[in-house]
This record gives sequence, C-alpha cells and structure tokens, in this order.
Amino acid sequence: MSEFYNAFPPEERVKVAASLKSLQYEGVEREVHELRLSRKWRPPGTDEEASAWMLTLGLPLHDEDGRVILTMGFLSDISHQKWSELVQTRSAAQAMQAKRQQEVC
Repeated sequence: MSEFYNAFPPEERVKVAASLKSLQYEGVEREVHELRLSRKWRPPGTDEEASAWMLTLGLPLHDEDGRVILTMGFLSDISHQKWSELVQTRSAAQAMQAKRQQEVC
C-alpha cells in the first residue's frame, strides 16, 4: 500500500487515506476525487512540465452481512483536462490584466 501512497504528494495522501477510510468503515457508497500525482508530464508542444492528475472512483463491495470485503477503484488520467483548465485560467487572467492596463491609459 505504501507504493500506492507514494504516487501522490504528501498533501494528497491525506485525501486518499480519508477516502479509503470512508469507504471501508463509514458506510460511504462511493468516493470521487481529482487527485494530483507526484509525477510530472510534458504537455504537447510545450517545454513546461505540468502536474499529472487522475480522477478516482472508489466503490465498496459488501458481503451478505453488509461488511466491506473489497474496495474497487477506477482511475482515469485527466492530466490533459487539468492542464487545459490551467491554460484557460492563465489566459483569462492575462486578458483581465490587459483590460485593466487599457483602462488606465
């Protein structure tokens, strides 16, 4: 399990541990999170490195007595989506800054 946790930076590990605890012991029926990974990736056409991200879905599997016997997890790489959101946020901030400078002149 420690190898699994090492895939995430320390601040994300807290979310992962809380999510697993909720699934196993607190009766939560599903957990969905966007989690940043420790590894980086290089978006196409750029020289920058960006954080890798995954969308996680955790579902508990119960026995006849209602006890959790297994937690299933589904993972999707959403690094491109998160990078696109970052690019859009940067572009919007630059546009707002340019508009403010134009208003001052």
